[in-house]
Amino acid sequence: MKTHAVATAVLAIVVTACGGGGGGGDSPPGSAGSELIPSAQPLGEVLYADARAIRPVLAGAQWSYHKRDYAGGSSAPISTRATASAGGGVTELNSDDPNTPISVRVDSSGSVLISQELTTALTTDRIRVEGYELRSPVRANDQYVLFDRRGLNSRVDVDGDGRADELDMAGYRVVVSNEPVSLPEATTPLTALRVDTVLLVRVRPSGGGAVRLFSQRDSSWYAPGIGIVRNVLHSDSAPGAYEVESLLTGFDGVTRGWGAIVRESQWADSNAGPTGRVYAAAAVPDGIVAITGFHVLKIDRNGRIVSGQSIAQAGISGSGGLYSTASGLRYVESSNQNDIRVFRLNDQGSLQGTGPVGRIDLQALNAPGAFLRITSLAIAPGGTRLWLSWQRSALDTSGNYRDALLAREFDVDGAPAGGEIELAGGIGLGSTVLARPSASNGLILSWSEYAPSQAMVQAKLRADGSVAWRSRQSSNSVLAPCCVAPLDDTTGTWLTWRSERASVSVLHGVRVDDSGRFVGVPTDDSVYASQELPIDAEFSPAWPYATTFREGRFHAAAKVWSAPHANDPRVYNHLEYAEFNAGPGALAAGMTRTRRVVLDGLVEPSMVAPFVFDDRVLLLTDDGQTLRPAVIWRN
Repeated sequence: MKTHAVATAVLAIVVTACGGGGGGGDSPPGSAGSELIPSAQPLGEVLYADARAIRPVLAGAQWSYHKRDYAGGSSAPISTRATASAGGGVTELNSDDPNTPISVRVDSSGSVLISQELTTALTTDRIRVEGYELRSPVRANDQYVLFDRRGLNSRVDVDGDGRADELDMAGYRVVVSNEPVSLPEATTPLTALRVDTVLLVRVRPSGGGAVRLFSQRDSSWYAPGIGIVRNVLHSDSAPGAYEVESLLTGFDGVTRGWGAIVRESQWADSNAGPTGRVYAAAAVPDGIVAITGFHVLKIDRNGRIVSGQSIAQAGISGSGGLYSTASGLRYVESSNQNDIRVFRLNDQGSLQGTGPVGRIDLQALNAPGAFLRITSLAIAPGGTRLWLSWQRSALDTSGNYRDALLAREFDVDGAPAGGEIELAGGIGLGSTVLARPSASNGLILSWSEYAPSQAMVQAKLRADGSVAWRSRQSSNSVLAPCCVAPLDDTTGTWLTWRSERASVSVLHGVRVDDSGRFVGVPTDDSVYASQELPIDAEFSPAWPYATTFREGRFHAAAKVWSAPHANDPRVYNHLEYAEFNAGPGALAAGMTRTRRVVLDGLVEPSMVAPFVFDDRVLLLTDDGQTLRPAVIWRN
């Protein structure tokens, strides 16, 4: 309910009237005081036994809307946030009107009451708005008086005689009925209760003449379990038209939610600078721990920073990888191409102990004089193995340098758990090697080779270090993918990549069976041409790096640069999240996009993959300076 916004709209009407326009008429009969409020209609049926069923009152809740000003031709995201009040209840603040907090409480009957101070340029008086927002039981035609003032100190001069006119104001609410409401993030309309707020102003000109009566109507729709899902400010000049409309895009009810929200800018602590962009993150039981260029942050599943410390306080460099293992968090960094250090962190992101718990001296594991380059470090979420792959160039028995791609497994503290595995050797090894841990504690790798012919090669290692399969696909300069990356979960394994066609990114994917064979397509050049994913090219910066594959679904987010959309003003240089269902079929062309979410706000996705929980997805987005995570509910 936006009483202040309605008052502002009435002010605009009165100002127009001061210039010679405006409506007029007799005051309707009704209540004492101003006698502006009409008599209530007979009460109708009970629509909801308890007002709280459609109006949550929760400290920490947030409602996000997209507001469209039809009169001004503008649109913008807005939000309402609730914080606990000292005397009970909550204080709600709307970002569109940050200077007018609203106190909300629930009485013993389950009714929801509000109070706020209303200021308007029509009068020097402060108007106390107090009364029911919704009364239990919620009945059709129920009417609530919010305020009723006569003889206010007026600033109005509609007749232009230089003297203040007499001013009366009143406001009331009336319950209308349940109606269907269509929302941007809803596949089907929601049933929501419409409640109208009416603000009435009467002006008696100081010089005599006809009494002027002005009114403005605001409608809010309340959906069960969510609250206000739509709000409109009706036009005073065009019946059936709106001046302003706000539609819900997301609701965070602390333990549940709907749609998607983007958090406000957050800081690590009161004395810290910008949080910056997240470069590494890992899940913990009650949220995630993330590392930025400045801080180590604990973030809850609702995207709120719980605690933070500087990189220096944490005792790490901040340039390594963060992993969730079967025995807690591990932070792994390499000070050079030979020295790898493993640190233990607790679930708050704080260092356990005074230094690394393990080290891997890669040079000591190889022949003296060899040139080494680490290509990947990987630990499966909840895994027990740290996989390391590297390229080695060393003199062979003939005195020539021989290249090799190798892998080895360690426990999560860096102790060797297996022997060296040579995956490829000879000449013609490419420099791009991508690796992902498999769901079964193994490793899937993809690399390029240029001899004896140009090809992409993949291999899957089991947890015991044995090679489960290896496959090689020839390619050419036109079709060669730039960055093949494996994605694996308990539903299967996919190889994903992107290529360029006429300067446009094309996204690809193919399912791989337990023998390493491509399922349903030939293992030759045609696979690169045919297996295009039905995913917008805008997702290419995140594809396949910042992509999650879980429960047979791809999850990805990207900044989409687009022209304004006539019917949806949110679609303009926006952040977009999508889910794609790999389904039981093998072919990428058969995939379907099961969800598309447009996120309001000037935020950018990080190169950290989405965190997919049972009931929500957490994106570690930011505005370039501070962390502004997005929460997408999976209901």
